[in-house]
Order: sequence, then structure tokens, then C-alpha cells
Amino acid sequence: MDTANTAPFHTLDPIRGDLIEAVLDANHEPDSTDAWRDVIALDPSRKDRLGDASGASCRAEVPMDDATLTFLIGLERRQDGTRLEVADDRHTERFGRFPSGDGSLLTYLQTWMRPTQGHEDAFEDLFNLIDKLAMGIDHAYPSASEGPGGLRLHGWLDVAEIKDLRVGLMGRSWTVAADEPLDGGLRDAVKHLGAMLRGAERRSVGLLHRSHA
Repeated sequence: MDTANTAPFHTLDPIRGDLIEAVLDANHEPDSTDAWRDVIALDPSRKDRLGDASGASCRAEVPMDDATLTFLIGLERRQDGTRLEVADDRHTERFGRFPSGDGSLLTYLQTWMRPTQGHEDAFEDLFNLIDKLAMGIDHAYPSASEGPGGLRLHGWLDVAEIKDLRVGLMGRSWTVAADEPLDGGLRDAVKHLGAMLRGAERRSVGLLHRSHA
């Protein structure tokens, strides 16, 4: 089923993985000055993104929902403040609304990838990375998964995990399910995701999986 007209648009945004994790942890301890101090210590300049709350001493003093705060603090930008892209429009558009199910390319991988006989351990490692990018925030940090205006944060990977996922996708640990509904769909999905992973590697950034209406 082609859901291009109804499914949300999915993106992979460049982020600093350590900052994402620190903010997610601080969201769980809103009154902890230590948890918030850990966030700011990673990059003191990012507190300027908080406007009037730039002098906050704990998460509770930042009047912002968990999802928006996580996205705002973790997002990597160019030095001039403009958007940093990890791939060209062709790959971004194909990732954005994959023509199946919920429109998520990552969901398609989760559904139709199968382990290659004799490579089950490597497949498990690969699948765990796909799961983390697809839904790591949804599962482990549900309070940060949904924000205003249709914002949804699903999962993320840090720089090292980006390389591990790319190498895994290029390896022999997986094969295509016999009943895959789209002819060549899984190979196509891997091609476009691989291009975005390579772009993230070149820029030394992690990736945040986000969707929005």
C-alpha cells in the first residue's frame, strides 16, 4: 500500500549523540542540577538556544516539552547556523516516505530482513542498531517521543554506531524475506539509508530519526 499522501515524513537529522543521551537523561531527572550540568558541560554554547531559559540550573527550569528540548539541544548545524544536510534530495525524499506500511524505511527493514544462515550473531547486532534508530526513543524514553505540531522523535545513533550500521548493511549477515511485497524494495531501502549513513560519517555526526506531519 502506497501511503505517500497520508504517512508522516521521516527524516534523519544530524545530531551529537552524547548530547542527545544527556538531554534524555536530564528529562528523567528534571530537578537534578547535576544532570543538567552534564548537558551544558558537553557544549556550553548550546544553552544560548534556550532563549530566556539559558541560565537554567536544572531541566525543570526550561519551559519546553521533552521532545522539543531534545531536538533543539542535540541538533548539529553549520557554523553559520543553517541546516546541515547528510544526503542529497533523492535519498532524503526516498527515506522520507517509503512506499509501504507506515511510510518508514526503517520499519520496512525491520519487517522484511532475515538472517543469513551462519551469520545470526552478526544479524542480531545489525538488527539491534536498526531497532535503536527506528524506535530507541519510543521504547526507552517515551516522554521525549512526542512533541507539539506533529513532532515525533523515534530513535538515534551516535557516530560510532553509524559506521557499525553502514558496515553491517554492506555485509552478508542479512537476506531478503521470500514474501517481500515490493520487488527490490529492501535493496532499494538499504541503498538510500547507506547513502545517508555515509554522509553522516563524512560529517562526523550521529543521526536522529524524526517524523512530522
